[in-house]
Amino acid sequence: MKNPLSNSIHILLFLFVFSSCKKEAKQAIALCASQYNNGVDLHIKYKVAEKGKRSFVYRCEGGNAFQVVKEINPNDIVGDSVMVIDSLLKYTGNYTYKVSYNGVLSDAVAVNFINGATPFYIPNSAKDTLTIKSDYSCTTYGFTLYNRWGQMIIDKQNLSGNQSFDVSKLPSEIYVCLAYVANREINSTIAIIH
Repeated sequence: MKNPLSNSIHILLFLFVFSSCKKEAKQAIALCASQYNNGVDLHIKYKVAEKGKRSFVYRCEGGNAFQVVKEINPNDIVGDSVMVIDSLLKYTGNYTYKVSYNGVLSDAVAVNFINGATPFYIPNSAKDTLTIKSDYSCTTYGFTLYNRWGQMIIDKQNLSGNQSFDVSKLPSEIYVCLAYVANREINSTIAIIH
């Protein structure tokens, strides 16, 4: 005859051993790269067990070997992310980036850099439709349009890609717009002419 106390002890031991098996958290680095005017913005997000060590950004130009282009100080990482700007690009072409941190390496991310390209464009005039063009892929952006008296006419946040706004009912005049792209404020004026 089996002892019920013995069965209970075996069950408790099994549960203790099973619950003490600890899975290590998967460590990873997410990297997004997008051209902004004459540089490349690198948005880096860390999912690592410990923080406090330096991180390195590597760039490969046209199929050559990867070279370190930036060392990231742990104090620059806010929460679990940081944005780095690579403004030392020499020519139009393909660039590939990787980031390393304490033995963890991100996936390689490629950017087709075009010298002089404008990945975020607000026209200086519009008739019935105002179209903003954005090839910036790493974050969303915000757009606000004001009339000459400072009244907010359009206020849109968390936008991505190209966006069109109906301005056919607005009076023909000069408007001020503010756009926010990756912590940058872009001020411009738009003439709406019907």
